[in-house]
Amino acid sequence: MNNIIKEAIGRPVAVVAIIFLAILFGYVALQNIPIQMSPDIEKPIYQVRVSWPGAAPADVDREIINRLEQELSSLNGIEELASSSSTGRANITLTYSLEQDMDKALILLLNKLAGVTGLPNDAKTPTIRTSNSDDSPIARLALLVRDGYTIDLESLGKFVESDIVQTLGRTEGVSEVTFNGGGRREMRILIDPQKMTRYSVTLTEVLEALRNSSTLQSVGTVTEGKRSYPVRTELIAYTREKAKDIVIRTDITTDGTVVPLVLSDIADIELKIQKRTSFRRLNGEEAVILNVLREQGTNVVETMSRLRKQIEILNEKLLRDKGLDLRVIFEETTYISSAINLVKQNIWIGGCLAVSILILFLRSLIPTAIIFIAIPVSVIGTFVAIAGLGLSINVISLAGLAFSIGMVVDASIVSMENIYRLRQKGQNAKDAAYNGARQVWAPILGSALTTVIVFIPVVLLKLPVGQLFRDIGIAISVSVIISVIVSVTVIPTLAARFLSGSKDRFSDPLRIPIIDYLSKLFSDLIVAYAKFIVSRKAFGVILVLLIVSVSGFASYKYLPRLDYLPDGNANFVFGRLIVPTGYSMEETLRIAEKMESAAKPLWEGKTKEGGPPEIDRFFFVAFQGGAFAGASAKDASRVSELQMVLMRPVFSEPGARAFVRQASLFGRSVGGSRSIRIDVTGSDLETIEPFVRDLDTLLSQKFPSSKGNQIRIIPSLDAGSPQVLITPNTLALARAGISVREFSSALDVFNDGANVLQIPINGDLIDLVVSGKDAQKLTMETLGNIPIIARSGNIMSLDQLANIEIVSAARQIRRIGGRQAISIRVRPNENIALEDAISIIDNEIINQLRGAASEKNISIFVRGAASELARTWSAMQSNVITAILVIFLLLVILLKSFSMPLIILLVVPVASTGGIAALALLNQFIKQPLDMLTMLGFVILTGIVVNNAILLVEQTILQVKEEGMQIYDAIVEATRNRIRPIFMSTLTSLFGLIPLVIFPGAGSELYRGIGVVVFLTLLSIKQDGVENITAAAVGSLFVTEVLGGIALGTVMGYFGLKLLKYIENEHTELEVLITISLVLLLPIICHYFHFSAVLGVVMMGLFLNQNLDIDQKVDGVQKAMGDYVYKFWHLLDETLNAILFILIGLCTLFLMINFIPKLSYIKFRIDSFFDLTAKGNYQSERASEAIMNGGFFGKGIGEGTLNVRVPEAHTDYVIAVIAEEFGIISIIGIILIFLCLIFRVFKKVSTIEDECFKLILVGSVMLILFQVLVHIGVNIRFLPTTGMTLPFLSYGGSSIIGSSILIGIILNLTKRKINK
Repeated sequence: MNNIIKEAIGRPVAVVAIIFLAILFGYVALQNIPIQMSPDIEKPIYQVRVSWPGAAPADVDREIINRLEQELSSLNGIEELASSSSTGRANITLTYSLEQDMDKALILLLNKLAGVTGLPNDAKTPTIRTSNSDDSPIARLALLVRDGYTIDLESLGKFVESDIVQTLGRTEGVSEVTFNGGGRREMRILIDPQKMTRYSVTLTEVLEALRNSSTLQSVGTVTEGKRSYPVRTELIAYTREKAKDIVIRTDITTDGTVVPLVLSDIADIELKIQKRTSFRRLNGEEAVILNVLREQGTNVVETMSRLRKQIEILNEKLLRDKGLDLRVIFEETTYISSAINLVKQNIWIGGCLAVSILILFLRSLIPTAIIFIAIPVSVIGTFVAIAGLGLSINVISLAGLAFSIGMVVDASIVSMENIYRLRQKGQNAKDAAYNGARQVWAPILGSALTTVIVFIPVVLLKLPVGQLFRDIGIAISVSVIISVIVSVTVIPTLAARFLSGSKDRFSDPLRIPIIDYLSKLFSDLIVAYAKFIVSRKAFGVILVLLIVSVSGFASYKYLPRLDYLPDGNANFVFGRLIVPTGYSMEETLRIAEKMESAAKPLWEGKTKEGGPPEIDRFFFVAFQGGAFAGASAKDASRVSELQMVLMRPVFSEPGARAFVRQASLFGRSVGGSRSIRIDVTGSDLETIEPFVRDLDTLLSQKFPSSKGNQIRIIPSLDAGSPQVLITPNTLALARAGISVREFSSALDVFNDGANVLQIPINGDLIDLVVSGKDAQKLTMETLGNIPIIARSGNIMSLDQLANIEIVSAARQIRRIGGRQAISIRVRPNENIALEDAISIIDNEIINQLRGAASEKNISIFVRGAASELARTWSAMQSNVITAILVIFLLLVILLKSFSMPLIILLVVPVASTGGIAALALLNQFIKQPLDMLTMLGFVILTGIVVNNAILLVEQTILQVKEEGMQIYDAIVEATRNRIRPIFMSTLTSLFGLIPLVIFPGAGSELYRGIGVVVFLTLLSIKQDGVENITAAAVGSLFVTEVLGGIALGTVMGYFGLKLLKYIENEHTELEVLITISLVLLLPIICHYFHFSAVLGVVMMGLFLNQNLDIDQKVDGVQKAMGDYVYKFWHLLDETLNAILFILIGLCTLFLMINFIPKLSYIKFRIDSFFDLTAKGNYQSERASEAIMNGGFFGKGIGEGTLNVRVPEAHTDYVIAVIAEEFGIISIIGIILIFLCLIFRVFKKVSTIEDECFKLILVGSVMLILFQVLVHIGVNIRFLPTTGMTLPFLSYGGSSIIGSSILIGIILNLTKRKINK
């Protein structure tokens, strides 16, 4: 490494060229890196779907699910096999183990599906879907009818598929475009049963004739001469005209004439649109919804740009003439663009803050600029690695880059600071550059490796979150490694060039008095502590053990509750509507329209103050058995408020339920949803249904829906879906000569229509359906009249051959592992941590039912986010331990010692405590659970916090080896030399992170106690009214906070003073430690018991202050801490007096207005002030209006109206009168005049020695100031209404006299001073 440093310094041109080369490569790589919402994540899940239109769930389960499960259950590597049977659809989900090769699994799955036989003829071919991140649409489109046009969108299925879907599907980066709506065409053969009877034709003959009516087949070749000709047969009878001539049967008359019976003799033929299956609306308009999916690894931003251009072309050339409009209603790039802009902002702000810290420490622009180069080189160089590894730029990797802004300069800071320090000592630029980089490259490399190594187990984590963390780990690791290379090549090279010059060029940096004094004081304290602690080894060991023990206990005690992953804010809420079983599609539409009616005023802009936000887009899709809806807000930060907007209208519908949640940012690829799934499996539904009802009752008690919790049972436990069961009478069928299959076939034809096959018409495959003329229109009354044609040609009605009854059947059948299953999804409200919810479900609910479950052979599994959280938390704990062990072994190699790494790793639990404390503090203001992304921060923390310790230990070892120092002197000198780089690197990292997080105000625990008294009192008055606040409540609060704080401070101060007196100033540093420890410990105790921390600290200070001697400069606490300690206690004492005075005044006022009848008007005014709708605000409202109406320059003299509207406005509201006529500028002028008066008085007070005169002057001028503030506050409605005049301006004898007396006193006393 030393040779590399020397070569870099000797070849500055080559180093600069490499810098530009890295930037160039990074720029080129950035153009080719895909930009996405989230990383590409592959889940070990395949879904097999089979469509069987019109089939009942029981039939789907029997004919499809059973056959598929028998074949697929033998596949290797499957952890869970779950299936769902619903009307017309079968769905099987195969969850594989994490180690499974999914490409191989797909091949095996396809082979198994190819061997499945016996599926119903009407069933579609099985399809396979994955559950990866690229399965979520990057955009949703809506095809709408333009204003002024009348178009039936249901007739546009062919047009949408061929002209829109296929066009958009050809866009580069788009893998698939799906659509809902726009019905497909079909050819329907309408059978006339009377004609069939006349010709003695059976349905079997008709269906067979249709299947055999066309042919298209190669039948070999013929050879003639030198040529060979292919031969094929071709007869296409699928056009409407040719279909009429399809021969059903050929009859021969008695005279031998052949008479063909064609299709037109017994049926009519028509082309029509299939029956509607759903209703779709966007902001109240009928629409066809299209979903656009991307190819894996594509750039979403570029893909959406190309897609938008294609949409513009379609709208301009094709759709406009047809009266149609294609709109983008959702796209990922909106969020991605916002995320990129935010990271850019964070990089600039974080970089500027980091540079500010560097300038503050180094006091020179040249070394600061040299260090700053590390930021663009490291960040841009990271793009090369991201492109080379096939990764993408997404919200996760962007967070890693923003996170690394403060970290990439650490190595350069350490290197540059050491070079700068040697340069300040007099070494020439080249020697300082070489020696400075040489001395610190080892700790820099060790620190970087510890940061990088912690990501290795995270990146290798074989869970969805491992793939999620991979990008942030690689982004930070690469940027840190590049920063190390920069620190040992670029930094010394530039330092040798730009720090050259005379020896004293950098010896006298710019001085900043206050900061220099504080930094020197802090540095001296650190060095003094180092001297103290190394000379008292036993005490040091005890102190370290105490700190580590307390840190460990605090971490355990205040560890936030666990959560899985945040949902993020994709500005979209998604709701599912569940209607009672058996509801028709039209009835479901009616309920969905109630949602639409509730949302309509919000997208039309008719919002109310304090109500839900304005809606940008609202849509719903209603179908048979349910609906789903979604909405986005114009103000994305308030989108969660739309959940109740969509849910509330459904509450009034008996049996209907709505489940609405905010969509997860990561879609379904990671499972960011907080949904807990409880699977209950058993031998049959009759066994598990009562058990599930008991479980649902217990869950509803623990997670009531009134508090925002959502509980959904899948499938529903309703009475079941009503079905018409037709049971054939076998004897009647035998007498009629009809087989059971012929009976069912006839029933299918005349009720709904039988799908015979798909036929090509005009290049499009459509369904050929045979049906009766009244098919799809029958009711329960007419169902029994369905004609069944016997072989003899006679027509019999359905009710003559079968029994018809209405029964209840399952709407959905679920299986898990081959057993019947019912699942309950629990989504706790945001205020309940996922860990707490899981604990309640496991310990308080399921444990009660396990005994009953085992008796009935029922199994219970908690899955969903619960199982993912358990697996991820376990893996993360293992990874943290692994990271610590790897760091330990790495440090053993670097330091060639087993003891030194242990010493360094002691900072990890202490730093973790700091992180947990920060989370606990943050949760006081905004909710931030310990989710897995936050846990990743602790993993990163493990690699970062040891860096400073490595630097300090390495410097100590270096001075022992190279300078021959003793251990004691080496530790102290290393502490002295490394204070600046340690704090520079720490602060730059800290300030680099400031844009990413919110830091609550420091020291809030000191002022929380006294603030609670005043705040809670005023808050209660505002919420409940003065009449509901009792003196006992205020007194109890006062006693708890104030007297508790005083008592605790007295006790701790007394015993603290005894301890300090016992030491008798023999161990200065120890006294400082004891004092600081007591000051830090007391607020923690006060917070626990709800005492006033500030009172406790001040009372303790009054005792400890007796150990200070400010008149004698002797060794002791005075020398170690300085006069500011005494001044601090004195200032707190004065502040406390002022706060207590205000508090006593408020409490006194409260008691007086409640118990003295003559003062009830004060109570009325205060009530009116807090209740804006109450009477009694008339004068203040008119005054505020007058000020606003006056504007900045006023209406003009005599143009104001306040004098007319408010009685005696020239007294209590004179400032409003002036503002209305002369403008707000006049108020500013008046305030400035009074401030000048106050300033002049205070200036004079500073020259007066008589304390009595000082008090009189200050009291007089503050009385004038108080009148001015109260008068203006009342006029602008900042204070309750009161009769306070404005000095010297309000009309009235008493006001003028009082003001004159005050100003006379002021003039008299200031004049006496001047004459002296």
